[in-house]
Amino acid sequence: MKSAPPDKTNSAVPATAARGASVKAAILADPEAGARRLVAEEGPALFALAVRLAPDAGDAEELVFRALARAVERIAQFEDGTSLHAWLRAILLNERRRDLRRAAPLADPDLELPDPAPSPADRAAARSDAEALASALARLPAAFRDVVVLHYYEDLPLAEISVLLAIPLGTVKWRLHQARERLRAALAPALAAGAGAIPGRTD
Repeated sequence: MKSAPPDKTNSAVPATAARGASVKAAILADPEAGARRLVAEEGPALFALAVRLAPDAGDAEELVFRALARAVERIAQFEDGTSLHAWLRAILLNERRRDLRRAAPLADPDLELPDPAPSPADRAAARSDAEALASALARLPAAFRDVVVLHYYEDLPLAEISVLLAIPLGTVKWRLHQARERLRAALAPALAAGAGAIPGRTD
């Protein structure tokens, strides 16, 4: 009689939680060495998020640096058994909100963003679509862009975005709707030509 295969359904969750606890222990034992590990393991993912939120790569790097520095300072507050990435993402978004409160409203410059799903069969068209979407996304007001990035790039449900941004769920839905309408208007020429795509998931 063959034994049943091991259940791997939730294997990623304990592994992720264990890694977070391990990083926390490393920082508490040796803050400098632990901080280097934190940067190496979590820095790239945080930068991928920050570069879509901040006006340019330099601002994104500075945002990630401040978020990681604050995380090291507050590492004792990290709860073992939870997601380290989610905790760091919340810290980064808090830093982002501080920046927005301090800064006067400015027009965002063009920002190059990677296409989340480029077509290998048509690289030229995919690159053109990605550039059009990146430019349109960069021109959104920061409050609208944050919701789009968290929902479509970070794949977060609207209820979680509401908690992370500390705004009502209805406001999240309204901002996402307004962002989609603005993106649709900005991409109208490409859409008319049969190119470009506006994300449609709103759950």
